[in-house]
Amino acid sequence: DTIHCRYFNHRWKEITPAYRTVVFPEFTAPCARREGAKYISLTDRHFGSYEFSVPITDRTNQVPTYYFSACLAPLYGAEPKWLLLAEFIEHHKIQGVKYFYVYVNELDEYNRTLLDDYVRSGEAEVIILRERFTKDERQWQECLTRARGHSRWVAMIDLDERLTPTEYSGTLSEYLQSVKIKRIFFYIFKHLLWFRSISNQTIAELSFRQQWILRNESAPEKYVNKGQVGLYMSMCLCLSGEQ
Repeated sequence: DTIHCRYFNHRWKEITPAYRTVVFPEFTAPCARREGAKYISLTDRHFGSYEFSVPITDRTNQVPTYYFSACLAPLYGAEPKWLLLAEFIEHHKIQGVKYFYVYVNELDEYNRTLLDDYVRSGEAEVIILRERFTKDERQWQECLTRARGHSRWVAMIDLDERLTPTEYSGTLSEYLQSVKIKRIFFYIFKHLLWFRSISNQTIAELSFRQQWILRNESAPEKYVNKGQVGLYMSMCLCLSGEQ
């Protein structure tokens, strides 16, 4: 599909002319660089109104801004999410995650308030999914494209998932920086163990085994006090221990 890149300066004043491009592959529209541009938008026509603009992220640096980030799967439904969001983000911050890409389809104002605090602190960005997006579409690919040049490693995680090393004493970020990948080469009757750093450019993905823990308690709708949060967390721990 043909589409137009619309450029705006730091005061949201449009910088003309628009740049004509195509959407390929899915979710990706290559746009030429434009001097002075701070925001960008995509429209069907090269003039007229536009829905919204987003800040331009510099992805030309050889060293990414963040070493380890996380993509949070799209948030749907009316279930209270503020406590799960806080737990999700704070848990993975302990594991060395420095930045979060959060995809939102449905989220009420109360839960969004918590998320906005992380955006203001520079720890997260929120991507609003428009009506045409469904749960079956490829948000993971979009997030991977978004993180390119911005994060060295990015984890794909659902809201109810927690990444935790079980046989490694450090954090996940430390694991990514220190682990060695073992390859075995056979020559005559001898073998050579070749250890390569995980920073090797040919290593693109790591997969981990999952452990399922049932959660049958609903999160509280609104924050009351620390005691309420502590009680909920202790109930979850007890339930986890019983499984």
